[in-house]
Amino acid sequence: METDMAFHYIPFYIPTVHFLVIAVLSMMAILLADGIKRNKIFILFGLIILILTFRSKAFTAIAFILLSLWWINHRRYINHSKAGFVTGMMIAILIAIYFSMERIEEYVTYGDTSARGAFYIYGLDIALEKFPLGSGFCTFASSLSAKYYSPLYYEYGMNYITGITVDDISYAGDVFWPNIYAQYGYIGFVTYLFMLYYIFKSISSRFQMFSNQWIGATTILYTPYQQHLLKHSIQTIQLS
Repeated sequence: METDMAFHYIPFYIPTVHFLVIAVLSMMAILLADGIKRNKIFILFGLIILILTFRSKAFTAIAFILLSLWWINHRRYINHSKAGFVTGMMIAILIAIYFSMERIEEYVTYGDTSARGAFYIYGLDIALEKFPLGSGFCTFASSLSAKYYSPLYYEYGMNYITGITVDDISYAGDVFWPNIYAQYGYIGFVTYLFMLYYIFKSISSRFQMFSNQWIGATTILYTPYQQHLLKHSIQTIQLS
């Protein structure tokens, strides 16, 4: 092998596309906060990479970023009341739902015969039966619940579903929301939503709404990045 190469490169590996989305969004959040005009080329490249992942979460983030940029360019013509802001957020939500329809249809079609569908469906059942605090730590829709193989998987017949069996736990930590509302119940779910709201409120009090810094901070908040960090922080606490 030649050692006098003009350029050297170090390969790195990303286990799933989800981590690529997280990495790109983290980079874009910094670039957006630093200044949209000065970093527009890099932001454009980031948007292209997100589009090429073909992930609904990536499209949701793209919708939010593009709507924010559109708002900045047209803010002199837009009513700055709360009603105007709520309208803008509703548009972003509808766009996100549109790009997520294929995934939603998949869950509806396969129902509880697929791992993800089963987590969402039985997670609601568990939240109702274990009202209001849920089933507790390491019991459902998390890698730890599979590592110690929760009795709930036997109770709901999920131990026969591909990806949640005793020998194959590849889909055990593949969803987020059932992990919240099943394990921590309605109280935990509502607490989590309030936490997001107060973080958003704190961001809005620190930065002018739809400023570069505000867009960068909220890009981090309302993306899979915060979900990933929170989920793995919870699992770290459960291991200790």
